[in-house]
Amino acid sequence: MAPQPDRLHPSLDADNDPPPRSASDLDRFVVRRLTHGKGAGATWPDTLSLHAAARFSEVLGVTLIRGRMGALETLSEAELATAGARGFEIIAQGPDALSETLEELRTSRGTPQDGPQARYAPLHTWATSQAGKSPEFEPLRAILRQHILDRWPLRPGTRVLGHKVTEWQRHSIRTASIEWGIHARTLRRILAAGGLVAESADERGDAAEIFSVEDALPLVAAHVGGLTFEKARARLDMSRSQMDALIQAGLLVPTRASAGMRPRFKEAEIARFEAAIEARLVPYGERQAGVSIPLAVKMAKASAAAALSAILDGKLPVSRRPGATGYLNLVVNAERLRQIVHGPPPTHYYSYSEACTYLGLPAKALKRLIDLRLLRSQAGQVPNTSLAMTQIDRASVEAFHKAYVSLARLARELGQSKSELAAALTTHRIWPVSILSLRATPIYRRADLQRLLEI
Repeated sequence: MAPQPDRLHPSLDADNDPPPRSASDLDRFVVRRLTHGKGAGATWPDTLSLHAAARFSEVLGVTLIRGRMGALETLSEAELATAGARGFEIIAQGPDALSETLEELRTSRGTPQDGPQARYAPLHTWATSQAGKSPEFEPLRAILRQHILDRWPLRPGTRVLGHKVTEWQRHSIRTASIEWGIHARTLRRILAAGGLVAESADERGDAAEIFSVEDALPLVAAHVGGLTFEKARARLDMSRSQMDALIQAGLLVPTRASAGMRPRFKEAEIARFEAAIEARLVPYGERQAGVSIPLAVKMAKASAAAALSAILDGKLPVSRRPGATGYLNLVVNAERLRQIVHGPPPTHYYSYSEACTYLGLPAKALKRLIDLRLLRSQAGQVPNTSLAMTQIDRASVEAFHKAYVSLARLARELGQSKSELAAALTTHRIWPVSILSLRATPIYRRADLQRLLEI
């Protein structure tokens, strides 16, 4: 029996067909190419392959209509046809029209944090895909690539559709402010006087205003020499607060800067400071047990400036962990620093917390040593108060420290993690002193450690 019309599959039912649409310029282009072949017309798409012109038109159209949330695979045939028609309207006008459209996308949507991948999605995503990398699309990819290179502040090392950026060509107010160490307002004032940027930012902010590095450098040359604060800080391996303290103490001297300028440093000034430290270094093997300067400062209740002043004056011996560089790998004796800053110890005892910090032990482990009579203690009072405290005899603490060391204190001295150091000690069959150690607080004889330290 022949099937009844109302039982036909919906896709075969003429009543379910989408309403006919009028032919677009893309449709007419496709028909002309199929009929007459490549080069039959005089427009730019006629120089491209049929597939390249049609597919790029669709991707560009989806980008313009749907934005970054557009996805070609989710579109119906009718939606894809509409997108293709929209994109073809652009490329039919030639490369300049495509570049203008890309510029509109750059400036009219998104957030200041967006990069090209987000601003041109899904076009950029497709252009970096395997399909978009086909040689037939290269004339179109080349325009997108050159637009990004010309209109975006790109950090050296960035890759743009196969091209690697080797140096800054463009900056925004925001990126130049960070890279050159000039406050954004000051930078805008300098560049606006030279006609490179507007005198005030629009609603898009400093990240959106782009200018040529080559054009800007003559205008800012007087402000850009030497090292920025951040580059000097990274080179010396210091925190911002440590750098600020050294500047305030006169140990680091920045170049003069006008209002709104972050400190900058001459190369010679940073080299002078590095050389002054190097001149005071003593061999690592000849030092007393030491800790990093930040830790020594904390233990001695001193300042980084005071520690470095003592080092540069030759009062505080300093060494550097083998094979390491930078400020954080310099080691000094915390007790010696405390005596330099605060004078000789006013008493013959440590407080409980001071003894724990000095020996690298928790309170429970310190009590065990007191119970074993390796450390002497007595009841006392917190100075200038009526509060009771336990006083730990200083001589017994220092005698113990010369003979023994906790894993935590040894890790501080050597600049290693406790887990790595514990594994190395086990490998070399160096065992904790069982009677002194708790499970989580191994304590070693310093004499046993000599063969490990000689390796």
